[in-house]
Amino acid sequence: GVACFMGEKLAIVRGIPLEEEPGLGALTLPGFLREVTERYGPREALVIHHPDGQGGSTPERWTYAELWDRSVAVARALIACGVGKNERIGVLMTNRLEWVSAFFGIGLAGATAVGLSTFSTPAELGVLLETSAVSLVMFERSVLTKDFAAILTELEPAIASAAPGKLASTKFPFLRRLVMVDGRPVGGAVEAWDGFLARGASVHRDLVDARAGAVKPS
Repeated sequence: GVACFMGEKLAIVRGIPLEEEPGLGALTLPGFLREVTERYGPREALVIHHPDGQGGSTPERWTYAELWDRSVAVARALIACGVGKNERIGVLMTNRLEWVSAFFGIGLAGATAVGLSTFSTPAELGVLLETSAVSLVMFERSVLTKDFAAILTELEPAIASAAPGKLASTKFPFLRRLVMVDGRPVGGAVEAWDGFLARGASVHRDLVDARAGAVKPS
């Protein structure tokens, strides 16, 4: 079509939906992960070296197939916790394997991942949580000298006494649940990573596939 602006003719280009454009490949996080897993499943995708306390390190390695399975486990747990379409989920971690499975898992569940910087001061983190309106935060407890379990509880003392999924905060009115990937469980609204993942046992993988299929590039 042609439109006029200030007496000049301007062309309006119309095209097919982006996801129907041939040759582009997957344009969503779930689609991308499925595509690379089908292509490179048994190959190594990620590796991290954990300090062994004696000056050395112990490597942990995930193949693409393992990354897919662990991401699906995150998605199943999120669905079991009642996370809905486009719901915002915060990820407050350093560059660790769970960071990757968390981001892909959030996408597979049809939710929206919100990266939260571990460099944030307590005041900055409070603003990020309030502004982003995340309903769940997956976080790493110990980052250098920071104890994020303590920082989060200082920001909202109700975290210490509320049950997982039952947090009712006037400061962070959308935040209901927190999941910690390292360290001992601290109780209250903070749930351990393994316990969180176990919640997804009742969610069938077909539901994850259906959710992932509903995610569009837009």
